[in-house]
Amino acid sequence: LTTVSFDISASEILMPLMAGGCVEVGEDGLVADGVQLTERLESRKPSHVQATPSTWKAVLTAGWKGAQDICLMTAGEALSRDLAEQLLQRCRALWNLYGPTETTVYSSAHRVESAPDEPVRIGRPLPNTQLYILDKRYQPVPIGAVGDLYIAGDGLAVGYWQRPELTEERFVPNPFAEGKRMYWTGDLARYAPDGNIICLGRLDDQVKIHGVRVELGEVEFALRSLEGVRDAVVVSWKDSRGDLQLVGHVIANEKDSLTAAQLRSQLRERLPEAMIPPHILFAESFPKTANGKVHRAGLPSPLHLSPEGRGERGKGEPPATGTEEKIAKLWAGL
Repeated sequence: LTTVSFDISASEILMPLMAGGCVEVGEDGLVADGVQLTERLESRKPSHVQATPSTWKAVLTAGWKGAQDICLMTAGEALSRDLAEQLLQRCRALWNLYGPTETTVYSSAHRVESAPDEPVRIGRPLPNTQLYILDKRYQPVPIGAVGDLYIAGDGLAVGYWQRPELTEERFVPNPFAEGKRMYWTGDLARYAPDGNIICLGRLDDQVKIHGVRVELGEVEFALRSLEGVRDAVVVSWKDSRGDLQLVGHVIANEKDSLTAAQLRSQLRERLPEAMIPPHILFAESFPKTANGKVHRAGLPSPLHLSPEGRGERGKGEPPATGTEEKIAKLWAGL
């Protein structure tokens, strides 16, 4: 048993060591280089590899072919169905792991099987762990209904260091176990008919667009499912009038020449008008955080991009005064 991890935590260290195996931890900067990651996987030939979905996308883009005896684990971000199907073709087993740091990293696990038309589950609770999907009154929601995801059990942290207000907000009394607490994850979830849990993304990812509540994750899922789209991220952006608008950031397959208008037309067959991003920007890659997750705050705004979103300079308005003309010339020179 040899585990390679590109987003290391105590659980990734202990799991192989307790089974008599060894661990290889990637050095700083390795996670951002898909080519080096691929070379490392091919040279070390590990039996288990854990990485974020963003890291797996980089490895696949670099041309990694996989190995029939390797077990892949993904965590830290939502695993899209499209990426899951690609990984399933390159490994012996694929596991989707879920859990925040406040619950000692992993709280649930699901072995992913091929099911192109279904979202990927986060599975069922691990031993000594309880997962609850509750409404605002802390009552369990029925199967299929959306609620807030809470975690309880032996892995629960004591709280946040020297932050009692935040601890009180997130670590709340457990109505199902007297004297115990549970952690409010901030994620929305629902039960699938088979009892496995489907995570629907952050409560923070819900925005109101023209009075309509929109889940960014649902728009992302629809964009990723379109032909010619390799990956997509959707964020909200406040324009100069203070109105929220959706912005879709898309990485297209190399062979496809897509336009924003084409994507919006396809989206109208799947989503209501309020969920169609008026701005769709194309990119070759997404900015990443140090541990390989998509850095959403680092994505560009549509302020100076054309409607097609390919980065061309928009026409804008000509300078109206002498001062504006001088400033325009300065910026043109820069």
